[in-house]
Amino acid sequence: MIWPQVTFRYGESGVTGTLESKQVYLVTASGGVYSDGPYAPFDYQTGYLKHLLGFIGLTDVRELRVEGTSQGAEAAQAAIAKTGQALHALVEQVG
Repeated sequence: MIWPQVTFRYGESGVTGTLESKQVYLVTASGGVYSDGPYAPFDYQTGYLKHLLGFIGLTDVRELRVEGTSQGAEAAQAAIAKTGQALHALVEQVG
């Protein structure tokens, strides 16, 4: 994904991503809930991935999170259903 001269280039002003003006849909899953609340500072996954995407020029990032999957079967099913609804809404929006 990070390829010199393909997804980024070295220039006079430094490194430039080559994948500008593209939209990214970032889907993540976690056993805990890290989007907000007391565990938000421990969400290393999303920040890291957004940083890498930004490095190659992908800054228009939309997130879909499946969270709390380790908090019992009911919580996992609810998280999957919630994200599924968000995904369907996104698909309808995009067309």
